[in-house]
Amino acid sequence: MKGQMPIPRLIHSGQGCGFPGGCNNTSPAIPELAQIKIDRLPARLIVLLWKRAPRAASGPCDITFTINYGQVR
Repeated sequence: MKGQMPIPRLIHSGQGCGFPGGCNNTSPAIPELAQIKIDRLPARLIVLLWKRAPRAASGPCDITFTINYGQVR
């Protein structure tokens, strides 16, 4: 997935995922995010978050999350 997607919901840490210690999720759930699939490893997911919608996705973001699956170098 590339491009912007609004998240007009609450992002929080919850226990609903069933993993020890919980996980980050949205309330209510966002079906489009549940459709993300990893086809092969290693893989890297980079998520940029803005407090307010930017004019362009290339603009500076407020928070960046990078998640590495497998051995990404």
